[in-house]
Amino acid sequence: MSKMLRFFIVLLLISVTLSEFTFEPVILAHKPKGFTTYIEGNDLEDVKEFRFLGRLNNGRSIIIWATKLDSNGRWSSHNRNLKLNIGDEISFEVTVWKKDKTEYSKNAVSTILYYTPLNGECLETQTLTPGLEKKHCGSDLLFEDDFVNENLNSSVWNIEQYIPQYTEDNYEFVSYQDSNDCKFISNSRLFIKPTVRAPEEMDNILDLRQGCTKSLPESCYHQPIGPYINPPIKSTKIFSKFAFKYGRIEIGAKLPVGDWIYPQVELVPNHVSRKYPKIVIAYSRGNPQLTLKNGDDIGNNILYGGFVSDYKEPERSAGLKSKVLSEPNKEIKKYSVVWTPDMLLFAYDNEVYGRIKIAHKELSDYRIAFGVGVGGNFDFPNEAKSGNKKKPWLNNDSKQAKKFLNAKDEWFSTWIENDVALQIDYVRVYAL
Repeated sequence: MSKMLRFFIVLLLISVTLSEFTFEPVILAHKPKGFTTYIEGNDLEDVKEFRFLGRLNNGRSIIIWATKLDSNGRWSSHNRNLKLNIGDEISFEVTVWKKDKTEYSKNAVSTILYYTPLNGECLETQTLTPGLEKKHCGSDLLFEDDFVNENLNSSVWNIEQYIPQYTEDNYEFVSYQDSNDCKFISNSRLFIKPTVRAPEEMDNILDLRQGCTKSLPESCYHQPIGPYINPPIKSTKIFSKFAFKYGRIEIGAKLPVGDWIYPQVELVPNHVSRKYPKIVIAYSRGNPQLTLKNGDDIGNNILYGGFVSDYKEPERSAGLKSKVLSEPNKEIKKYSVVWTPDMLLFAYDNEVYGRIKIAHKELSDYRIAFGVGVGGNFDFPNEAKSGNKKKPWLNNDSKQAKKFLNAKDEWFSTWIENDVALQIDYVRVYAL
């Protein structure tokens, strides 16, 4: 085959690829009733009309047509009478006809996560923001950090510094520190990265009294004695100074990968004396393959989100919802929680995978928490195996941190550069 002929075939293939018509339907819910549906895509100037066939919560049928562009230059249509609630689910088929009479269809399911105001009106909101006196409307952006600055914004975030105790909930094998090794911003992305302490640090006194954020002396100062070694890992945990009750939070994040690591992406009670209940936004164990005795895989292909009322089992897992991921933790994904007075919705890249009904009295106002933990008493069942290697410690064993460190040759090879870090691209909170 001549070079010229191959050149024209390549051009033809490129032309076909570029001219392929693609579109995505969008649904916008309005308050107190009505919704708009429109399509986004390429070659929309060649569209003649489109039809929306929907079913609300597998019940009421909806049909609307669009035969001309709206004032925004979009192919859109409006239903002005249907009342939609947060959490409602619409299954639908959108069919588009081009001017040349070709027909394209797409089926999808959309869950109503928020309302979009029409004509700029201020929607009544249920969101409460203690200390934020400015009036806000439904769908307003209340809090945002996209980490464009070189350093973490200290006017927005508090940084924890303390040593978890054997008597505390989980006793993870870390000390939380304001350390540039464990907390840094690169390319507008916040990294919270667990790091292994140097051998010479393990025998020295760990003194975090300068800037310690706990009141117990032993949480700020530790002298290693016998099996009670220094925490073998350094990490970071931060809390937002912003607090809210009811709203929608969206976080663009890549969860950490590596044996015995887990992320802390949560909403936690604002009141300092309370630890629970907390809302888990995104959680997965870092082990790529983590199996129980019965063969169940609980590794990083399982995403969890939910409502945690206690640190002990079975209460700890009873309020969690889960989703199986095909390609876990390889890139930034969007994790969302919609929090109303009656329910919590959990979504992964806008796909709702969990719904939890809640009682009004259970929750006050909450802050955003980011961190990375390693090991501990409750995140990894005793019978778990990572690949073909047994978990190197037993929960509640006085020597558990030491046994974990002694098995470093087994797990450290899975800690690959910045993949072990929780990477946050952005966090946003909207009024609801």
